[in-house]
Amino acid sequence: MVPDMFSQVSETTPQQTLQALKTLKYSIIGNDVKKQAISSDQKTLELLLSYLDHSSADFSYDICEQASVILASLSAGSVKSRTLFTVCDSNAYLVVLTCLEFICTKVKTSEFNVDKYSQLILSLLRSIQAYLGDQIALVVLLRPRVVACLAVLLDPSYHIPSQIILRSCELLSGLCVDISSLSQAGFVAKSLISQIVARGTKSTRTELQTNVLGACLKSLADIIPPRTGSAFSWLPNSRSISQLTASALAPDQQSGRSILEIVPLCCTLTSDLDHSVKLYANCLLVKLCQDSYALSDVSGAMITVAPPTPRFHPEQSFTDIRHLVAAAAAAAASETEMGISVSADSSISRIKFKRSEILSRALPVLIDSLSTSPADPTALHCLAILCREGGEINERAYEANLISTCGSIIEANIPAFVTKSESESREKCKLLSCAFNAVAALCSCTDSYRIKASNELMFEHALSVLTVAKNNSSRNPDIIDAESDVIIAALQMLRVLSRCTSLLRTEIVNFNVLTPLIELMRIREDVLPQTADIASFMERGIYGCEPVSSDAAFDLQPSDMESCSDPSELVGKMTHAAVLKETAAISAVLCNLSLDMCPLRSDISTGPILGYVIRGTWSSYTPLRLNSIWILKHLLYDSEYALKKSVLLELVPEHVLKLCNDPVLDIQEQALNLIRNFVCRGKEEVDFLYTQIGADRLLDIVCSKLLALIEVEGLEIDLERIADIDDDVSMDDCTRMVDQERGGDYARVVSDTAVAATYICVHILATGLEHRDKIAHNLRLMKMVHALLKSNYEEVRRACLWLIINLTWIESHTDNDYIQKCVDITDSIARLGLRARLEECMHDTQLDVRERAKTALFQLDTIFDISKDTDARVQGATDAMQGQE
Repeated sequence: MVPDMFSQVSETTPQQTLQALKTLKYSIIGNDVKKQAISSDQKTLELLLSYLDHSSADFSYDICEQASVILASLSAGSVKSRTLFTVCDSNAYLVVLTCLEFICTKVKTSEFNVDKYSQLILSLLRSIQAYLGDQIALVVLLRPRVVACLAVLLDPSYHIPSQIILRSCELLSGLCVDISSLSQAGFVAKSLISQIVARGTKSTRTELQTNVLGACLKSLADIIPPRTGSAFSWLPNSRSISQLTASALAPDQQSGRSILEIVPLCCTLTSDLDHSVKLYANCLLVKLCQDSYALSDVSGAMITVAPPTPRFHPEQSFTDIRHLVAAAAAAAASETEMGISVSADSSISRIKFKRSEILSRALPVLIDSLSTSPADPTALHCLAILCREGGEINERAYEANLISTCGSIIEANIPAFVTKSESESREKCKLLSCAFNAVAALCSCTDSYRIKASNELMFEHALSVLTVAKNNSSRNPDIIDAESDVIIAALQMLRVLSRCTSLLRTEIVNFNVLTPLIELMRIREDVLPQTADIASFMERGIYGCEPVSSDAAFDLQPSDMESCSDPSELVGKMTHAAVLKETAAISAVLCNLSLDMCPLRSDISTGPILGYVIRGTWSSYTPLRLNSIWILKHLLYDSEYALKKSVLLELVPEHVLKLCNDPVLDIQEQALNLIRNFVCRGKEEVDFLYTQIGADRLLDIVCSKLLALIEVEGLEIDLERIADIDDDVSMDDCTRMVDQERGGDYARVVSDTAVAATYICVHILATGLEHRDKIAHNLRLMKMVHALLKSNYEEVRRACLWLIINLTWIESHTDNDYIQKCVDITDSIARLGLRARLEECMHDTQLDVRERAKTALFQLDTIFDISKDTDARVQGATDAMQGQE
């Protein structure tokens, strides 16, 4: 039981209260029995928390400090005492956080003695860290308030003690959620930069200073989230990530120096004391290099510094950071190891940071860090990002046995995940997801790497994870997001491994990968649009989706979180979001299993999963909608007419047309590819499509995609004679929004969409002469093809040439009506000036384009020659008849 003197402490004088608290503090140190007794005493806890209430008339910093130390000690006790503590007073974290916010306010106004009461701040930080722990709902709800406090405690202008900075960095790294969208994130990044610059410029550091420098580097690396793949760069947080990275690269406000002048030096440290500094400096550079704001592949980031001193000694003291950087660069035995090069003139030196060299330098450091046990999650996370680079980076990672190392990490951590034992934790989940992601990134382009991963039991490990995903009731609500990351990473690795044709035909079949995927999709059926809802949409004439506004609900943006005051309600939302993202990841694997070379393809096209996929095209969640269309595109390729017709009718033709104008350009492209595969090699399919949609509507859609690229590239075209394209098939405002999000990728994606639209016409023309007239005599379309033969994109020029080739193809017979139709088509082409443009293409820089242009010109000339021969035969026959008369 709690001592009697403490149970009556509220009735004593402040001095007696302070002494009683000190006595209690000393008595519970290392005594879990007493901690459990206090943790289970509601009255005692309430009394302790009352001393943290700054609004009380009797509030005292001294008493508050002792009470906070006791609370922190309770939160750091055994698992049982921590559990009792959390359950007994579920609102304790709000009291502690409110007290910390009050102190931070006083720090900003210089009304608080930080040095005197440093233990008070440290204890509050410890308590908050213990309260939050692995409870994702609490972290999400409290992160704006916590980050606002940390922005103050990390600000060097307030001269916060190193121990507090170290604890603040630990709490920041442990928040386990993306803070890049928060307004305070930029302030935190700048404060961390100032701390790094201040400590990174010192030639000698104490162990504490070194630990703080490493913690600041780690925190800055942790709060910059990874870039998603280019296909998903339209995710809502992409702009905030760029802004946060821009803040990280901005010069320090106090010294005016950029972090890029300091971090490469930290990467070259060799002493054992500086191991963490070197590791996290490399992690930070990897994070910075993933962003477009970061170091350029070509020109690099140029930083002007003062002339270097003749020699550089580690113990030498520099008053100007510019001298330090320049001297270190000049004295480096191997300049490329630091990722910098120096060129001097009469007054200045320039240090150029080369992105490729920095990443190459980071690779061995990150791989070496995996030899420690347990592996560092931050290092493994950055290594997974680094492996996306491909090329030499991946070759070196493979040679360093990264696949085997990741296999060992997975094997060591997966039992707790599968069995749901008490040892399961957020950190173990992060190690698993990062290891799966690293293998997926490393194997993304090379079949031999994929086979190596298969030999390292990666299929077995992934399927073990999927067994957990089947049982939603066993999911841990506190780490639901971390568990979901593991499931998604395992599915992503399966998707990468299934790109290998040999594995697709052997291991994928042997392990019967499709069966658990179908089961997972069935279990998650409730997150798919329901059949009744789809029927209701069709009755009201509503087709397509509005994902730009809807995706935020599944990515849980701050506005959605602020509407939740109940952690259990937020857990429910997060669970729904996690399951939805897992469903999208399942559909991503199915994209490869639906290829024509996969033996499991027929099971998808004839099984119940086809209905789930079709319903997925109605989803407002963009990745799920995209993958669902991608699956159907593969299933329709070279399939029987009956299957094609059945799928199109179940999809609803009107819905397909709306998908062709989806706000997301990637979805537009795949919807157009779906139509292309539908009409491929089938006259009957084209007739059916014209019946369901209408030839004019289909060509209007094609024209809208070509016109979009013409506008983006600024190509010349005579639009006066081209009728306006209908509003419902033109580039709309949603597409313009994608333009702003994508930046430089926008033109490339528009070109891909134009290529997909052009190949619809190419395959329609291949079905026979009866379908050529609609295309040949569409003045808008042919003028756009004429203009796009000057496109900057080779794929666009090639597609347009294929259209002309199929348009001018003449079969080997001499039917006069057939020949006359071909001649009429050729004449219409000639009047547009296409022949002159084709002759220009004969000098294209790309061989394939030149060859296609040669074929098109040959066919044009052949038709003209046949036309002349026919005219001559007709004239000869006429003359003969007149002679007989």
